[in-house]
Amino acid sequence: MEEAIVTTHIMSMTYQEKIPAVLEGTCHQTIREEGKTHFRVGEPVFLHGWVDKPYHSPWSWRMKVHLTEVITIIADLDGYRITDGQSIDNLGRHGWHVDNKYAPYIEWSSCMADGLAILDGIVPPTGLELKKVLSRFVDLEQEPILKILRW
Repeated sequence: MEEAIVTTHIMSMTYQEKIPAVLEGTCHQTIREEGKTHFRVGEPVFLHGWVDKPYHSPWSWRMKVHLTEVITIIADLDGYRITDGQSIDNLGRHGWHVDNKYAPYIEWSSCMADGLAILDGIVPPTGLELKKVLSRFVDLEQEPILKILRW
């Protein structure tokens, strides 16, 4: 059996409203596009901010955390569904079957999306505002695969 290689991730925080809560230890979550990086529970992550313009200035702070939870979601313009990386059969707007279990479709205007926004340090803490913030970083029309990362 092969042993998994532990990757140390470096992740910048650019959503300014969230940074104080991360530094105070009251926000333990971020949502990122899956991309080429694969996140695993237990892996270390260096979170950091920027002095000025991102990627063109020095780091302003840094913090090492370890991932305690990685949740996979697929988002779109109206909401999201939690998949946790399992095989998915599309049932349309009302939900999906994920490994023979029903995965409900969660609309951005729902209280469940509001709860995700609260955990993510979104200001104001609503699902609709979370949608706006995510739209600055990913194209929701393309139904991106996102990772909810918790530490």
